[in-house]
Amino acid sequence: MLNPLYNFSLNQPITEKLVILSKLDGQKPSLVCCTVGGKVFVHSPHEGHFEGNVGNEIKFLNLNKNICAITSGVFNPNDPREILVVASQNTLIAYDVEKNSDLFYKEIPDGINTLAFGHIVTIPKPLLLVGGNCSIQGFDQYAEEQYWTVTGDNVSAICFCDIDEDGESELIVGSDDFAIRAFKNEDIVFEVTESARISHLLTIKPGFFAFALDNGTLGVYKQKQRLWRVKAKHHVVGLVEVRTDGEQEVHSLIIGWSNGRVEVRSEASGEVLYKTTLDHPIAKILKGDLRMDDTLQIIAITVDGQVRGYSFDYNMRGISEKSAAVVQTTASTSNTKQLDSLYNDLVKKKNELLMEMNLLTENKKVKPKTSTEASIVPAGTKLVTFFRHNAVKKYTELVVQTNNNAIVKSVIVFAEQIFPNESEIISLTNPTNSIAFPLRQSKNVAANLNIKSLVGNSGNSTQYQVFEVAKKLPKFYSYMYVTSLAQFGVQAPTSNLTFYIKERIPRFVRWIAQSFIVDEKVLESFEKEGSALNVCFINLYDGKPLMIDINTQLEGKVVIKTDSLEVAGDIVQDLCSIMNITDLESSADFPKEMEELKAVIKKVNDFNEVRLHLAADMAEAIRNAKVFVVKAEDARILGDMKIMKKMYSNLYIENRNLVAELMKRNTNHEGLLAALKQINNNINKASNLRFGAPKTKVVGLCRTAIKSNNIFSLIQIMQTGKEA
Repeated sequence: MLNPLYNFSLNQPITEKLVILSKLDGQKPSLVCCTVGGKVFVHSPHEGHFEGNVGNEIKFLNLNKNICAITSGVFNPNDPREILVVASQNTLIAYDVEKNSDLFYKEIPDGINTLAFGHIVTIPKPLLLVGGNCSIQGFDQYAEEQYWTVTGDNVSAICFCDIDEDGESELIVGSDDFAIRAFKNEDIVFEVTESARISHLLTIKPGFFAFALDNGTLGVYKQKQRLWRVKAKHHVVGLVEVRTDGEQEVHSLIIGWSNGRVEVRSEASGEVLYKTTLDHPIAKILKGDLRMDDTLQIIAITVDGQVRGYSFDYNMRGISEKSAAVVQTTASTSNTKQLDSLYNDLVKKKNELLMEMNLLTENKKVKPKTSTEASIVPAGTKLVTFFRHNAVKKYTELVVQTNNNAIVKSVIVFAEQIFPNESEIISLTNPTNSIAFPLRQSKNVAANLNIKSLVGNSGNSTQYQVFEVAKKLPKFYSYMYVTSLAQFGVQAPTSNLTFYIKERIPRFVRWIAQSFIVDEKVLESFEKEGSALNVCFINLYDGKPLMIDINTQLEGKVVIKTDSLEVAGDIVQDLCSIMNITDLESSADFPKEMEELKAVIKKVNDFNEVRLHLAADMAEAIRNAKVFVVKAEDARILGDMKIMKKMYSNLYIENRNLVAELMKRNTNHEGLLAALKQINNNINKASNLRFGAPKTKVVGLCRTAIKSNNIFSLIQIMQTGKEA
């Protein structure tokens, strides 16, 4: 399905992922690549040279910065020229290559991790989206901020996709906290947690988008449901989508892996349709008409500068937009593959049953009847699973046991967000009919556990049977219910969150049963409480308390007592999602966290002052260095070696001072980034204390307060959700 078309070398090393295909003049495509030493070069094969020496087609842009992201796009809809945007850790440069001039240069205190061009629903102009430390900013062609919101962690990937198929694209954001969030304006309309950092996001078509993770996982979502996922030893470095149009629309994913492998996978099932391996690791996979012959090519760029072009069709001419015959062939092939897949599944099931039957038959032939019966799992054996809290060892346990005397030899549990490698196994030397499986994840996350166990009839069994069950792990499983905090020597929280939900006590009890691990008899007693319910929990991992007080007589007053903003926000989001609440306002009182936030804001102001002083000192040192260079050159021309030597000695000292000042500036910048990240993270936590429109409102108000440097207003907004 990928037929070679051309192969040439750029004769330059390429930085992984930092390659784009752009129409910088509005008409002809060019390859823009980042290489070593903070250099960007543009390869413009407009003359059609696809082999041999391409040195004359390359132009270098020397930025002398550590480049972390690169993209291009059209700011002005009336001007088809794409603007090249290059980002370092904290600076953004928009460069008009055709005019050889900067469109703008802007410092981004929040830091830069990824870039993307796109449209926000309520903003008519195209924006440059900058993913930073817990924040997303949108800039227009004048470098004016038009959009800002926060996320739970550093932004690692951005794309636009009409995920709800309403005709308007949402902003899809992946972050370092393993989460994928969809924003409609500032509202989060979809959120899901994966098993590792999100490295790539790609729109396939309305309602469908692909993702890739740092741990080698690749998958596709259809709206809010994941269609499929696969995992490999290597990580994805390039991801593009190709489509053939006709009576039936067919989509495929082209994936470039870090080990040089190129795959074509079905968008619907993830099935590998074609694969090949290049001689060198891949830097990026792109698609476009680099040959300018009205066809679409798949372009693979390796880290050593090799460029390979492929057609996705069988006719060696690329994908033609008007080709319908290919679509019919592809659709027919797809139906055949579906039948083949069904047949293979049935054959696999048949072989498994035959293997099990042969195993039992051979066992009966070799051993006496009594011995065989002793090694076979008794009829009616079932696997029973339940959760319990271990207060001594301070973790939650998944108990796996049989309903009779059959022993459990080993248990393996698969869960995406609970274990580092998505699975964990326990095997006992002296097995019994029960195994307690520890769950030590401290983060509040719900997960589906896939449990597989080896079950035998006795400790010396030679034959085991695999039992498989699935179980839902509650989101707040690490919280143990207690009747009183005093018996554990724990003091009540000093912070709280108050809101109102007009619901009956049984509805709250059902939420507790779904999100916490509480004994059924205790839950039954909760429902008999009448109009008020007071529940206490202790987190097994850090020993911190959580209290939930509900009074339906006071207009459904709910008070969440905890010293953690994050925990309070998690409870609000979970409660509103389960009870289908659209909007919720709240009032927070977290004095300790607010004092810590004030201290962080003071640090930011101090860092900014130091940055200005360092910039002034470096400017003075640079000016002195220029003077020493000029004087040294004058002395050389005049033959005054003594003065020349003195000037170069002064230049050496000034250069050493510049290096020292640069190190101070880098240290100051890292501290500033960490402080800004903490502020943005606190704003995200404060917004999670509300739901729906009030949540969005808090983010906007907080941004306004930060711009005006109004600390009092910022604290007031985070606590009350309203302006001071």
